[in-house]
Amino acid sequence: MLYFKFTRALRSQLAMCLMAGFAFGAPVQAIAGEVKVLRVKATETSENLWKFSVTVRHKDKGWKHYADKWEVLSPEGKILATRVLAHPHVDEQPFTRSLSAVKIPDGLTQVIIRAHDSVHGYGDRQISVDLTTGKTTKFEYKAPADIEAEAADLYDDGH
Repeated sequence: MLYFKFTRALRSQLAMCLMAGFAFGAPVQAIAGEVKVLRVKATETSENLWKFSVTVRHKDKGWKHYADKWEVLSPEGKILATRVLAHPHVDEQPFTRSLSAVKIPDGLTQVIIRAHDSVHGYGDRQISVDLTTGKTTKFEYKAPADIEAEAADLYDDGH
């Protein structure tokens, strides 16, 4: 019985990693931030040029701790564009900022949006965008160390 529980948990975690592009060679980074991507609107403005409007939430505390950027990535983890957030948004949460003229390579039909804060780094809530339909999918990204710790907790039943 324990083996089944352990296997099912690992399958669930593996699925999340696949969605995040981890299995496609995305760089492994410490993902422990509290910034979250809430919504994404992607609009093709001309051939292969896109405008992204991204809504993020973070408990900005001021200049020493705030959401400082969001990025558009390929499924393999290549950064295609970065929107720098030039100041804290202490009293404006959540907030939406846009980035225009983002060049998307020919044939790329999916991108991932992730956000970053100045203390914790990249947040675990990211959004995948299907550029052919505009459909978005939210997911929680977990670093491999987090997955291993959860699996160990499930397996350690005192035997």
